Amino acid sequence: MTATAWARSPSSLKAVTIESGIVARPAIRPILVADDDATARSSLVEVLAARYHVYEAVDGPAAAEAARIMPVPAAILCAIPLPKLDAFKLAAFLRQQPRLRNVPLVFLGDSPDPDHMNKARLAGARRFILKPFVASTVFDIVTKLTGA
Repeated sequence: MTATAWARSPSSLKAVTIESGIVARPAIRPILVADDDATARSSLVEVLAARYHVYEAVDGPAAAEAARIMPVPAAILCAIPLPKLDAFKLAAFLRQQPRLRNVPLVFLGDSPDPDHMNKARLAGARRFILKPFVASTVFDIVTKLTGA
């Protein structure tokens, strides 16, 4: 699948094409948001785009591919119930990639299930955020994690 994305150039905003259903929005540092919930993803993209070049992925394989081909992300936000490749398997994949193993992970979950929270921590997540979330709170958490 091909998607239209946006990248900032010194003189203008121009369209670029990215494969695998990945969409980018203009900003400064790259960040990846992986969530199949379009509303949650849009909310995150909207608030994070103020400071980051946001890449979006709608499922696990698209997130893995985005992380592999994009510039090293400042952070990766990933929903736990992610189609085709869940967040825990995605985290394991990322930790096997030398250039990605130290990227901060933030897991987004639908319930305060202690098992999910513990598994997220063991998978390398630095934060676990419950849905529904307040977008500005997520922005503050990501800003602190990335030092931006």
